Amino acid sequence: MRNEEFLGQYNVNLTQQVAMGSQLRLRFEQEAKLLRKSVAQMARRDKRIQAQELEIKNLEAFADVVSARVAKGMSKGLKHGVEHGQAQLKVESIEAYDLEAEAKFVAALQSLKDLKYPLLDQLEGLKD
Repeated sequence: MRNEEFLGQYNVNLTQQVAMGSQLRLRFEQEAKLLRKSVAQMARRDKRIQAQELEIKNLEAFADVVSARVAKGMSKGLKHGVEHGQAQLKVESIEAYDLEAEAKFVAALQSLKDLKYPLLDQLEGLKD
């Protein structure tokens, strides 16, 4: 009877071990499935991050080009504005800085009218 009891207990232990092995295998398979799912999810996220980094890099390059063009345009605009501003100075704008500007301007024009140009006189003499 002792052997039968021993064999019975042995069978019970063996059955429990097989059941635990099956449970461990199922748990391992579930963990492996979750791990594969997580790896795939991380790969998708990594791909999205790389795409966003590339987009940011392209936008930064675009912003650099645009800002360089804007700076160049502003520089040219300021240059032209200064040139046009200097060319279009009026007596009124000068008077704001010098109250006698109009009198000086009229005197300068009069002195230009009074200038004698001998070469011009000779040319006009040949014309007759």
